[in-house]
Amino acid sequence: MFKKNENKTKIRGSEMKKALSLLTAVLLAITIITPITVSDVSAADTFAVRTSMPAYDSAVGKKYYYTNGNIFYQIGLAPTRNKLSSNSKYYCRGNCTWYAYARASEILGHNLNTNFRWAAGKWWSTNKSKKIYPYGSKPKAGAIACFSNHVAIVEKVEGGKIYYSESGWRTTTKKPTSASDIEFQYGTKAWGKTFQGYIYFTEKTNNNSEADIPSTTVNYQVKVSVKSLNRRIGPGTGYEKDGYVTPGTYTVDREYNGWGRINTGHWIYLIYTEKINSGTSASTAPAQTTSKPSTASASKGIYTVIVSVSQLNRRKGPGTNYGKVGYAKKGTYTVVEEKNGWCKLSDGYWVSKKYVTVKSNSATSNTQQAKKVKITVTKLNMRSGPGTKYSKKGYAKPGTYEVSQTSGAWIKLKSNGYWVYSDYVTYVK
Repeated sequence: MFKKNENKTKIRGSEMKKALSLLTAVLLAITIITPITVSDVSAADTFAVRTSMPAYDSAVGKKYYYTNGNIFYQIGLAPTRNKLSSNSKYYCRGNCTWYAYARASEILGHNLNTNFRWAAGKWWSTNKSKKIYPYGSKPKAGAIACFSNHVAIVEKVEGGKIYYSESGWRTTTKKPTSASDIEFQYGTKAWGKTFQGYIYFTEKTNNNSEADIPSTTVNYQVKVSVKSLNRRIGPGTGYEKDGYVTPGTYTVDREYNGWGRINTGHWIYLIYTEKINSGTSASTAPAQTTSKPSTASASKGIYTVIVSVSQLNRRKGPGTNYGKVGYAKKGTYTVVEEKNGWCKLSDGYWVSKKYVTVKSNSATSNTQQAKKVKITVTKLNMRSGPGTKYSKKGYAKPGTYEVSQTSGAWIKLKSNGYWVYSDYVTYVK
């Protein structure tokens, strides 16, 4: 009796094992055909996880990492295999912003919005203030992890763990010859300090689609005289470049924020063009208002500037987020206030300092010599003259400097005689 029950138990156990084996096979087949959905893995997790740095001569490396199309590689803040500056014996072996920009561009299939071109600590605030991409505190594959001093890419989120790919700022006296020489890490512990949040750059926003732009219908012609004027697929530097506009005459049919869509279907920045006729424009330029902001400080001029470009936007405040109020006519103006690279003219409106020329006279010179500026950014290029065509002379260390001279949007530091771009400094009263 005992043996019979024992045999039945063995038979039942064998049948159960067979059933379990069959069930396991079915589940395995389903898993192979249909990926399991993990609750903490986002829909962006459709790209291959990057666990190593792409080779210098690889197709993806040439397209996104080691190319002037990458804004950080273009200015030398990347493993370019060139020395950092003419006075330096060091090479760059890695940079978090260069890598994050390249990896994000690789995932997107086109360049990341170029507003992310400053120090890593500014990426979070830049995205938040300009509303470029959605952001939040939940980790998602295909997101930029922002820290107070670092940026990294979230490759995947699995089992409650976040996997990052990242590079970091490193220099070396030895010239990098291969991707294995570049600073890189793939793992669950990012190098950054003080976490800020995630930027979900794979998710669509109004800045990603031209159809969402509230542009104005216009109809007029412009003349392009400059060479290599960028054509873009949308109205702004955040849109992908699509070649250049050759010199000639073009019809503009749409306008948005200083950009115009020409008859080729591309967008160009109108400040580099000359308007030929008004046509039947619905709104070829913002209407000139009769009311002006207060000019109580107009009599107290800082210096004078010359406006020589056409269609220079006037704004109600120091930035592109302030409303436009027509264009500044060509001529000489008194600057009564200056802030963040913007000049407040004697008519009470603001213009970008980069598009005006500081008039050279003794009064201006004396005023400028008494000025001081504060530099807070790291890796601010110093140049031998007032422009990017002049050779680089290393970087200006953060601190306060006296200004001995100005030329356009460039200022000369009294302490060493080198020039820096004024958009990256703060004037000290």
